[in-house]
Amino acid sequence: MKFLITGGAGFIGHNVVRQLEQQGHDCFIMDSCTDYGFIPRDELDYLLAERKERMRSNILHVDLRDYEKVKTFFLNFSYQADAVIHLASFPRQKIVNANPVVGAEIMCPAIMNLLELTKAFKIPKFVYISSSMVYGDFANDVKEDVVCTPQGQ
Repeated sequence: MKFLITGGAGFIGHNVVRQLEQQGHDCFIMDSCTDYGFIPRDELDYLLAERKERMRSNILHVDLRDYEKVKTFFLNFSYQADAVIHLASFPRQKIVNANPVVGAEIMCPAIMNLLELTKAFKIPKFVYISSSMVYGDFANDVKEDVVCTPQGQ
C-alpha cells in the first residue's frame, strides 16, 4: 500500500513509518520539522537525522498551513495512494498556549486543507491520530482507557 503521512518525522510518526515500511508499504512524508519554539536547533537536527536513518522514506519539509505547498505534495505523491495518515500536531497544550494562533492554524485550516485534498485526489481513506492532549491534564503516564478530558482542542 501507499501512504501519505503528515508528521512522519515526529516521535510517533517516525515509528508509524518504520512499521509500515517493515510491512512493505511505501510512505511519503510531509513534516514541518518544527522546534515548537523550545527545542534547540542542534538537538532537533540530531533527532531528525537519527529518525531518518531508521526510515527508507524521504522527509519533505512542508508547512501544513501553506495550501499550495501541500497541494504540490499531493500532486507529486498521491498517485494511487491508499490513505492519508495525519499525525502532525502539537505534543502538549502548553505549546499551543504559547502561540495559540499557530496552534489554531495547524489544528483547523490545515486539517481542512488535508481533508479537501484527500477528497480532490480521490484517496479513499483519511486517518487522524491525535496527541496526548485529548487526555487533558495528567501527572505522569496516562493509559488509553482513561476518560478523555481534552484541553484546548
